[in-house]
Amino acid sequence: MSAARGCPASAGVRHFSASAAQAKPAKSQVLGYASAVSSNDIKASIQHELHKANPAPGAACPFRAAAPVSHVTPTADKTFDYEAVYEEELQKKHQDKSYRFFNNINRLAQQFPRAHTAKPENEVTVWCSNDYLGMSKNPVVVETMKAVLSKYGAGAGGTRNIAGNGAMHLELEQELSSLHHKPAALVFSSCYVANDATLSTLAQKLPNCVILSDSMNHASMIQGIKHSGAKKLIFRHNDTAHLEELLQTLDPSIPKIIAFETVYSMSGTIGK
Repeated sequence: MSAARGCPASAGVRHFSASAAQAKPAKSQVLGYASAVSSNDIKASIQHELHKANPAPGAACPFRAAAPVSHVTPTADKTFDYEAVYEEELQKKHQDKSYRFFNNINRLAQQFPRAHTAKPENEVTVWCSNDYLGMSKNPVVVETMKAVLSKYGAGAGGTRNIAGNGAMHLELEQELSSLHHKPAALVFSSCYVANDATLSTLAQKLPNCVILSDSMNHASMIQGIKHSGAKKLIFRHNDTAHLEELLQTLDPSIPKIIAFETVYSMSGTIGK
């Protein structure tokens, strides 16, 4: 484009006026433009176009976008060493004792809560299972699973968005909603995913929502709160007086979620 009188185009910056919308740059030009200029450059470019569209007689354009400057000085014959960075980070984990090793534990269905390690002859007692009622070995549950596997095979074949709802999932949700006296229920693949999805979705849908979170909440709840993008206030573990203090600082007209656990899985304490 030719620049208006007294308003030269800035070197290295492509200008487009609103009246010439059809002259759109190629995708590569847009990407290059976006990565090369700052927000101030974009503002100056817009002001430049406004001046071109309606210039004051004899006035020069005071706005001039700065030419993009590369912030990276290329080093000849040298590429980034990804493997060295990975190795360094792994060594840090080993040195600070935060590198995790997982035990080989295999629960024995008929001897719950007994299990064996990598060597079947080495047995241990599992005290950290979430199979609280031992339903994994219940004969009705096991035989039902066998029958369903024989009829439908293993796995759902895809997510609900792709493969639709399975009859077994729908029956389970109906059973759960009836058990809890609710109109409906939704089954997730894990408790972690359920907490993440529920808190993030709920807080996003409530305008200007504030979440008040117990300091001992599980990582899945913390993740859901982070994903929601909502404002978060943390109250001391099981300290309802501190919770009340925080509530008093909030406008009664804004929605709030108090996030806490019934039984805190990491400490065993019971929520008030």
